[in-house]
Amino acid sequence: MLGYDDALSPGEPRARQEPLERAAAVQVGLLQFAWSRLDMHLGLSLGWARGEGAPAASREAGLGLDFHAKLDALAALLAKQPESEWREGLTRWIAQCRALEVLAPGFMQGRWLPDVRSGRIVHLYLAPGGQVAERSHTLLELKALVGALDQQRADLQTLRYAAGQEARRAAARRATA
Repeated sequence: MLGYDDALSPGEPRARQEPLERAAAVQVGLLQFAWSRLDMHLGLSLGWARGEGAPAASREAGLGLDFHAKLDALAALLAKQPESEWREGLTRWIAQCRALEVLAPGFMQGRWLPDVRSGRIVHLYLAPGGQVAERSHTLLELKALVGALDQQRADLQTLRYAAGQEARRAAARRATA
């Protein structure tokens, strides 16, 4: 990528850069919000998966685990559960999360810069191993990433609801047995 200062020639008006930067700021901001919602719901799901309900869910949300540590903890809990449709759904959901570029470690950190020459948003971040890496996205690609995170959150809520329904049915069967 060209250096940020090299993107515009001396004396060229900032007006050429500003529309792309503003549009990118909106999408990156939406990306941060979507990621935060997903991370929060993952923490809540971890508490519910432990069978401790709302108090544990609130505690899990504040433990300071990063997203991938929460995924690992949820996967470990699921491995101990009996086979069920919701367990398989959550296992698939975890695999989908691990496959999403936007959920890769380090993705949400770094610098986001508009490249007016290409019309793309450049993302500079620290890759595993501490080396600076670069990705670039169009505004439509960033919008799609926001949509992917929102879909993962919605899927997780649906799966968590199904798991809760199954737990209530099992408790009712035990109570009548």
